[in-house]
Formats: sequence, structure tokens, C-alpha cells
Amino acid sequence: QDSKHLLQTCTRPLRLSHTFFWSATPTFSNGVGDGGIKDGDHNTDLPLEDRQDDAIGPLLLSPEGLRGLQKAGELTTQEVHALLNSGLPPSQYTYILMEWVGLYVVEGLESGLLIEWILYWMQHCGKLDPTS
Repeated sequence: QDSKHLLQTCTRPLRLSHTFFWSATPTFSNGVGDGGIKDGDHNTDLPLEDRQDDAIGPLLLSPEGLRGLQKAGELTTQEVHALLNSGLPPSQYTYILMEWVGLYVVEGLESGLLIEWILYWMQHCGKLDPTS
């Protein structure tokens, strides 16, 4: 049970780091609309100077966005506080989350929880025969 909790603790920030990476990556699309590219469909055909206002990524990485992720259960209060007080720009939040995952993995290896889970998984997937 503890090893399952460790894996859940690792997978949540890993998924979120992927979201944060793409949120910080400038694109011509905001992932929802067409980001203001004039294509004649009249769907957010914004002038170039207004494209940033149409992007969802910077909003997600803003203090308000992080608090929204906290309310949705994707970040803890302590994680939001740590990100906002890191002194790093929001584009670096993805790497902070990956660093946390690395620390969780090291703790899991040192405590034996991660090895316990790997062995359990391998036995149940037929990849490891404990009698050999």
C-alpha cells in the first residue's frame, strides 16, 4: 500500500510537469483555439499584439492558475507556495516538479518501497519468476 502511494505521489507531478512544459512553450495555438492566426474561420482571429492575451498557458502558470490547480486537487498548498516562492520564472516550474519526483524516487529506493513495487509488478505481469 505504501509503494502504491509512492507511485501516485510521483505520477501526479509528472503528469503536471508535462502540462507545465507545454504551457510555457510559445506556440501559434493556445491548445484551445487557433491563437489568432487569420484563417478566415473567425475563431479568435486576433491581431498579433493580442495573441498573448488569448493564450491559456501563461494563465495556467500564473498565481491564479496555480491556485486553481490547487482547488482541483492537482497541486497541494505547499507545492503552490514552493513554486511561487522559488524565485524562478514560471517556465521553470516543470523542472521543479521533475526535481521533486526525483527526490521521491530516491526516497523510495532508499526505503525499499520502490523496489518492492517493481518486484510486485514484474511478478504479476509475468516478467519475473520468483522461483528462478
